[in-house]
Amino acid sequence: MKLFERSSRRVRLTREGEYLLSYAQRLLADSRQFDQAAAACRQEQTKILDLYAIPTMTNYDFFKAVNRLYGPTSGDRPAFS
Repeated sequence: MKLFERSSRRVRLTREGEYLLSYAQRLLADSRQFDQAAAACRQEQTKILDLYAIPTMTNYDFFKAVNRLYGPTSGDRPAFS
């Protein structure tokens, strides 16, 4: 299906392109709303969890997995090693 016709001077929508344009515009608008809703959910779910352990416990895979999943912590809280 051809949606555009191109010439050396311009690009214009075909009849099919005109027909599908409103659907494409709605999809883009819905996509933007989805991104905003997802960002709001992420902000609501952001919490700080402080985990304390004795030095020998940092060798366990649990703490390595926490670092892998959540990355190094910010501020004065060191990442697990």
